[in-house]
Amino acid sequence: MKKFLALMAIAVFLPFMGYSDDTDSQDVSITFSTINDLEVSSGTVGILVATSSQGLATGTDASTLLYAYSNDAFVKKITASIDTDMATGDTLSLLVASYGTGTPVNTSLSTAVAEIMTGIAASSATTGSTLTYTFTTTNAQSSAINRTVVLTLVGST
Repeated sequence: MKKFLALMAIAVFLPFMGYSDDTDSQDVSITFSTINDLEVSSGTVGILVATSSQGLATGTDASTLLYAYSNDAFVKKITASIDTDMATGDTLSLLVASYGTGTPVNTSLSTAVAEIMTGIAASSATTGSTLTYTFTTTNAQSSAINRTVVLTLVGST
């Protein structure tokens, strides 16, 4: 009977005696989604046409700053378009001052998408680039003209 009680005691207490802690491990994989960030410092740009030269009226605004960032491995470009084409004789153009890795392109804006900056290096930021809008017209204008400019950061092809 003593042997039986001893075996019972061992069977009951054995799981709690002398075993080491149980451990396990996991591999953690960290991946990054592509981040493309394009921002301008002002939502509204005002151009006052106040000069004229030989029938061509011109106004310029260079108060908007551009910030572009991408974290992926592809060269980027910035494109622009407007919501409604300009009237015949009117031209709205946009020039991005070169800053960092991009190459600016002076572009007349229309509803067709056009490049305004190319060659933005992969995994880089372009900050502080001035956007200069210029409006020229050969038309007699008496009312305000409003256009929405859409800027897009895309991969270069």
